[in-house]
Amino acid sequence: MKYVFLCFFCLFVFVGQAGAQNAMQIDKMNAFGARGFDLFQKGEYEKAIVLFKQILKYDDIHPEALIWIGNCNAELSDFNGAITYYQKAINSLESTSSYEDKGYMLDKPDLLKNAYYQIAMNYSYLGDHASAFSGFQSALKQDPDNKYTLPSNAAIYTSFGVVKAEQGDYDGAILLWDKALAIDPNDEIVLSNKAEALRQKEFHSTQE
Repeated sequence: MKYVFLCFFCLFVFVGQAGAQNAMQIDKMNAFGARGFDLFQKGEYEKAIVLFKQILKYDDIHPEALIWIGNCNAELSDFNGAITYYQKAINSLESTSSYEDKGYMLDKPDLLKNAYYQIAMNYSYLGDHASAFSGFQSALKQDPDNKYTLPSNAAIYTSFGVVKAEQGDYDGAILLWDKALAIDPNDEIVLSNKAEALRQKEFHSTQE
């Protein structure tokens, strides 16, 4: 059986307020971030990591840079490495002084939602379903009103459902996909996943 995940990587803006970091440093960080993102889009993940790490020389707990290093590691199938950097980003964001004093443009829940979603996906690739479930749930808690859309709550429910289905929990998967469909009733991926789960559920019931 084949279910489809939805994966999202956010485009972050590497900025800070002048009162927190001087303008020259901010310009350099922006330049490293832009070049790193360009390399990421070209599939040159190792080179992108080098540039994102340059940002950490100015701010060693910069959440956006940490998330992007995690994204690069994920693309390189280094899922443990990706998890390490996503967790560092989460730790940074959950430390009030390290985030709010530096004036990042993106909202804290936006970044946390993405970091938790990405860490959940990488745990799922490693087969650590309990940690994946925890990550998905934490991502959803950041944004109960679905204000932030990369990823949207529908995407989180979709991927969460895939992990449930791959464990054979078809009822749990269908429940999550119904929540995704409540947000976007015409999502073809979710409709296809749900139809497959219903077929598998019926097949297994006939084998009992």
